[in-house]
Amino acid sequence: MINKSLIFLFAFYFLALFQTTFLVYFPIRGQIPNLIFIFLFLIIFFTFPEKEENLFSLGNLFPVLFSGFFMDLFSGFTIGVSIFLFFISVIVLGKILESIKEKNILVFLILFLIFELIFYFLLFLFNIFFKRNIVSFPNLFLIQISYDLFFALFFFIIISVFKQRKSLKKNYV
Repeated sequence: MINKSLIFLFAFYFLALFQTTFLVYFPIRGQIPNLIFIFLFLIIFFTFPEKEENLFSLGNLFPVLFSGFFMDLFSGFTIGVSIFLFFISVIVLGKILESIKEKNILVFLILFLIFELIFYFLLFLFNIFFKRNIVSFPNLFLIQISYDLFFALFFFIIISVFKQRKSLKKNYV
């Protein structure tokens, strides 16, 4: 589990660096894709509930902690805000995933939109409650969701192809 957690730590660190140093040169109306958010969703979507672990096991909490920490660190949020918002969003996503039998692209799209709506709505409420001006929910939200959805679909297809190849190799061996 230590090796897996170190992989998550370095993966989210490099995603945060890539997002803040390279992707800032490719904005659409000032918005860049949130790779940390996308990869957290992909990890939860593709690994839960196929594992024997519980949603609240330590192995499932590491991606939430690391993604939230690096998102806070590189975005200017107060440390702990994204961790808390990701934790709440992952709990809701996990409860939905428990009831889903088959994971396909339509389920992926719906769950991704739900996950993103929950996260950004909670962030919007945080901004109102603490009178912070971090995100403007209605104005740029559709652009952000579209950008994130494009990259999420791209990575979903890549992961699905690799999983399919892996299962085909396993069946022929």
